[in-house]
Amino acid sequence: MYNVALYIRLSREDDDKTLESESITNQKSLLLQYVKENNLRVYDIYIDDGYSGTNFDRPDFNRLLNDIESGKINMVITKDMSRLGRDYIGTGNLIEKYFPEHNIRYIAVTDNLDTFRDSSNNDIAPFKAIMNDMYAKDISKKIKSSLKAKMKEGKWVGGRTPFGYDQDKNNKNHLVINIEQARVVKRIFDMCLEGLSFFKIAKKLTNEGIKTPAQYYSFEWKNNYNLKYGEWNSKTIRDILTNRMYIGDMVQNRRSKVNYKVKKVVRNNSKDYIIVENTHEAIIDKDTFYEVQMRIPKNVGRNEKKESHL
Repeated sequence: MYNVALYIRLSREDDDKTLESESITNQKSLLLQYVKENNLRVYDIYIDDGYSGTNFDRPDFNRLLNDIESGKINMVITKDMSRLGRDYIGTGNLIEKYFPEHNIRYIAVTDNLDTFRDSSNNDIAPFKAIMNDMYAKDISKKIKSSLKAKMKEGKWVGGRTPFGYDQDKNNKNHLVINIEQARVVKRIFDMCLEGLSFFKIAKKLTNEGIKTPAQYYSFEWKNNYNLKYGEWNSKTIRDILTNRMYIGDMVQNRRSKVNYKVKKVVRNNSKDYIIVENTHEAIIDKDTFYEVQMRIPKNVGRNEKKESHL
């Protein structure tokens, strides 16, 4: 007797009118029809909507693995192999090692793959996994190419906007000034021109209870020290004082992911930055900005922080 787990996944790259067959509803309908025709008993249905196939850290997929470890299910069925995953290494590990070790029968309906049967379809499964991986790689290239094209046009394509700006409600690719935050930015530049170091500027803002960028963007900054205690630091001050965005120039492509499978983000070389001048309203005039750049080296290397913290 088989206790069957039906696994369904839909990602943003599949969310296209030309791929209607991949929708959650159609996948579910196809799988339920399959188990009915084969007199199988469904233990549970696991659905991950909006998760990439190259990422195996999905809520319901993890729940599926937990149920496998607990011995609650012994058969997994998906519409095809790409629903299980698009990373050929991860998918191959599941089909060739993990499922056999846990005595799990795996079936990919439209790929005619059944790991408990001796079939030529099983032999070509690794090649299908590679093709699914190449599809994910191709999609990643197209998305990157589209984003870079927008960057070169001076359109904002980032997530969190620079401190002092918001996304235009009428045009998400355009930045508008956040008046409250812009006042803080101007004050930071003024204090630098007065001769205050990064540390002294940070200390002054902290003592006055001025909200930090982390506090404004708290939805993205989990377990962040500056968010919890509202304490400014020298790095934040330096990042603001050296950011060309404040003179109305769009500076993007500062960071990038290692590749389409790895979430790790690395800092790009400055020569790879994409800079387009005069794309949005400036908070700081150019004379002030470049005067500050001349003064910044004098701040580097100072050790004015006398008190120590645990």
